[in-house]
Amino acid sequence: MLTLRQILTLEVSLSLLSNYNRMIMKTERNEFDVRMPLVSYSGKKALVCVNEETVTYPAMEGTVERTAYIYDTLWADCDTNDEESVRKSLVRELEKSIKEYDVSDHVNEFTLAGKKMWLSKEMRVGLMNSINIEKSTKKTDTVLWFEGINYTIPIDVALQMLAQLELYALSCYNVTQQHLSEVSGLSTLEELINYDYTRGYPSKLVFNLD
Repeated sequence: MLTLRQILTLEVSLSLLSNYNRMIMKTERNEFDVRMPLVSYSGKKALVCVNEETVTYPAMEGTVERTAYIYDTLWADCDTNDEESVRKSLVRELEKSIKEYDVSDHVNEFTLAGKKMWLSKEMRVGLMNSINIEKSTKKTDTVLWFEGINYTIPIDVALQMLAQLELYALSCYNVTQQHLSEVSGLSTLEELINYDYTRGYPSKLVFNLD
């Protein structure tokens, strides 16, 4: 059976996990016995502590009541020991993460007949051109190859799919550029660390060939 101390600790941990899951930058949840400043410097590194939560552990047998301070923490590079240097470092890191997310499977993916895949801009343009040529010769079906599997698709359906993919890709590009623009204008370390660059992207496309 859990003790009162264990139950309290579990409840706190679940609460912190809920908050952590909303975090985007790579932070660690750490507990301190003293209230921490927003930034602590060590050489060319800065420890940033945000999203403070205060937890009071009740006195148990052999212990006294104590208060702990829990933060989302991360180490950032800094050229000088000031907040503006840390802010610029976090902006660079966040911009890098946004660009990596933009080209990841979180964005660049759709489903065709139950198979997850992606077509680059060059492939989409090439397919659009070749399928239109097939259509001009009165063909009714086209064949799409992906990882050794061929998909026979009515030409009109294939052109509609490619058009939807192009609009999806354009929408994703606009969202990514909006994130990059917003991040460059953030002025506080808390805003940067809590910035959710996964929001705003359209739902992935799903095409069935029934």
